[in-house]
Amino acid sequence: MNVRNVIISFLLVTGISAKAQPFADAVSYNDYVVNIQTTIAVALNEFNQSILVEGSTRETVEPFYNNLITVTNNSLSLIKAMPAYNGDSTLRDAASELFEFYHSCFTNEYATVMTIVFDPNMTMDDYNRMNNILTDVSTRESVYDLSFQTAQYLFAIKNGFTLEENEMQKTIDNN
Repeated sequence: MNVRNVIISFLLVTGISAKAQPFADAVSYNDYVVNIQTTIAVALNEFNQSILVEGSTRETVEPFYNNLITVTNNSLSLIKAMPAYNGDSTLRDAASELFEFYHSCFTNEYATVMTIVFDPNMTMDDYNRMNNILTDVSTRESVYDLSFQTAQYLFAIKNGFTLEENEMQKTIDNN
């Protein structure tokens, strides 16, 4: 076997294994989605905390912001690569829509918010604009989040398991 065939074989095997995650059951499928969502939540929390550090600057926050974008991109790739579970793609698709929303907000609205926060000449109008942006994001997120939670709930019922409360979600809701 020549080097070219070895490389092609490697690419085929790794490509197939990346798309065919072994989900033993519906619970492991759900948990996989939740774990991906949790990685985004952790990166978002780290970003938010970096802004709140006294004396933080755009330069000190930027690595956390870049990590948030990277984690969200990677999470989207993982979700989109998931197969449907026994022909049902509802949970995966709802997660994908939620993560697409996150990606859009993080690359657009959050970038704007960072510009406002670190503007040494921030005015009250800028501050109000920032609050309006964050309120709008929160309002729009609730629609995607409800869709995801509904899809997850219906997936659990359809597949005969009970959802457990996610500790990370409780932490996020309490902050």
